[in-house]
Amino acid sequence: MSATYVIDGSPGAVAGGNVYTDWTTMMADVVVQRGLKWIEVFGSPMVPAETWNVDDCIFVGRMAPGAPDNFLYFADGAQLQFVNLALDHGVRFSSLSTSPVFTSVVGVYAKILILNASGLQPTVLGMAPFIRESGANLSIVLDNLSFIGGGSVTDPTCITIDAGHKVYLSVFNGSRLFDKSVTGAGTLLVNYIDSSSTLGTNQPGLGSLIEPSYPKIDYAPAVPGNWASPAPTTQAEALDRLAAKSSLP
Repeated sequence: MSATYVIDGSPGAVAGGNVYTDWTTMMADVVVQRGLKWIEVFGSPMVPAETWNVDDCIFVGRMAPGAPDNFLYFADGAQLQFVNLALDHGVRFSSLSTSPVFTSVVGVYAKILILNASGLQPTVLGMAPFIRESGANLSIVLDNLSFIGGGSVTDPTCITIDAGHKVYLSVFNGSRLFDKSVTGAGTLLVNYIDSSSTLGTNQPGLGSLIEPSYPKIDYAPAVPGNWASPAPTTQAEALDRLAAKSSLP
């Protein structure tokens, strides 16, 4: 069972049906709904200061041709609680808060999916990182041109990881972790990154960044002539070329 809601922050927006112009009013309906909740973001609405339960919510942008970026802004003091959260279809979360919007909870293993050109993107200098990992370990997946960091600010930090804690990251299909987007004394452990994606390794202040070893494993084909020249030189490249060939009609 699932339900769809629209939060519209554009000038002159009119509420009605499943369309809301006020976050607080919308969330009063969202929290009583069981199952997945699809929340379409339009017109750069603002999440006010309070703690909001967005577990099992999928935030979706409107990717119409020529439409502006779909930002959901978080006011100072706004906080999210969840175990499972997803961003999809071009929605971008941006914090205007001096404290983290999401802080992990001890004993709760949270997961975030960031899909289809969505991302965490700072827009104002001097704000706190969006995520603080200080409880259980957090898992994040970036897929299909999604990203963490970037934007026009000079300090695009989105995640801070406390000492003794880890964030697990997987990056697929042209997605990107920008430089200077992760800090803290803990560990960013990259489970997987494919050859089309970008991993920014310049993360000042980060305790450690552990990259997967398999993309760097050398590969020497027993029969080089089996490959179109030039033959792949790493196992990752070989697997990507086999996958591309198997997808052809």
